[in-house]
Amino acid sequence: MNATERQSRLKLVSLLVLFALPVLLAVSSYYWSWPFSPTAGASHGELLLPTKPLPQFSGILNEGASEGETFTTDTMLGSWWLVVLGDGRCDLHCAADLFKVRQARLAIGRERTRVKTLYVSDVRAADASLKKVLLRHPETHILMGNSTLAHFMSRHGIYVVDPNGNLVLRYDDTATTKEIKSDLHRLLKVSRIG
Repeated sequence: MNATERQSRLKLVSLLVLFALPVLLAVSSYYWSWPFSPTAGASHGELLLPTKPLPQFSGILNEGASEGETFTTDTMLGSWWLVVLGDGRCDLHCAADLFKVRQARLAIGRERTRVKTLYVSDVRAADASLKKVLLRHPETHILMGNSTLAHFMSRHGIYVVDPNGNLVLRYDDTATTKEIKSDLHRLLKVSRIG
């Protein structure tokens, strides 16, 4: 085989590789989640579609630094909110949810001023277990005895509310701080409001 034939074969193999490479990359990204695959950017929480605007509600904040202040639907407008829906007691799941919300908010760095946290329950008073856990979360707003908001969210878990007052995402007990932070970071990055 002379040099000309070798060059011709090399060109042919190069062209085959050039045209086959995109197909190989597409197939491999389909079976394995690569950073540039479409599923890699999917949210970790349950996307609530269509988004549901919060109902009109009013209540008095319980416990914590904001105790005694009036809290309404309008209070939530203009900021992103991580909302933990509970039942007035604080078992292991409740304590974990409050911890995840606090850590996710802190992990987004300087953007954390755009995000606030809220614990809401339709029960009128927090029991001793909840009061003890809430001492570790001084920046969390506590809204007890608000059946309108609690029944609207309906299922226990963590919710993300956008600055327009819409429920956007929901997380169950299996969600991790890293997943919540990742979704929140993405929302704050693309949002021009809040």
